[in-house]
Amino acid sequence: TAQNQQSVQPAQPKQHGQPGPLFIAADKDHNGTLSKDELKDKPEFYSDFDKIDADHDGKITPQEIESYVMAHSSPAQGQAKPNK
Repeated sequence: TAQNQQSVQPAQPKQHGQPGPLFIAADKDHNGTLSKDELKDKPEFYSDFDKIDADHDGKITPQEIESYVMAHSSPAQGQAKPNK
């Protein structure tokens, strides 16, 4: 739904592979990645950190967020992919 997509928007890259302003704001140490600590105040990402962190290196890149969002969004309204 549109509401679910809005909840994922805050750290979604603005352009392909480039961090958006909210990703940059969440990147408190300005290293171009997000740690689990940096996402404590973003529960929609904190709870799914291990799923978003595709290479399991303990940090999330703009590309990993983009891939996660693309994989978990549906072009048809109301036809979200099941989580199981």
